[in-house]
Amino acid sequence: MNKDINILHVIGYIYPFSGMERKVIQLLNHLDNSHFIVSLAGVMKDDQSLEGFINENIDLFVLKQKNDNDFKIIKRLVTILRQKKIDIIHSHNWSTLFYAVTAAKIATKIFVNCTRVDI
Repeated sequence: MNKDINILHVIGYIYPFSGMERKVIQLLNHLDNSHFIVSLAGVMKDDQSLEGFINENIDLFVLKQKNDNDFKIIKRLVTILRQKKIDIIHSHNWSTLFYAVTAAKIATKIFVNCTRVDI
């Protein structure tokens, strides 16, 4: 029996109209959900909404960042990783890489991927 791959994508400063964030949301909205269970965690400082931009089958986690080095985000990511039984955590920018790698190391054996996007 094949197991669906459970992926948590992590982006910083969610705003659906900026380049990288928009591309990630488009990617997630078009992934084959018969093979992937997709979640999105957004590390952000401001109140922002993704209603109407992200498919209903994608779990969204908003991680409010109080300052530039908010270590509570790691704890929240660890909780998400364990509760959702994440297989892969994919950080989409440098601002979230530290949080993603540290949380994955604490949570369990989770594959970490990072995409560097220079716009």
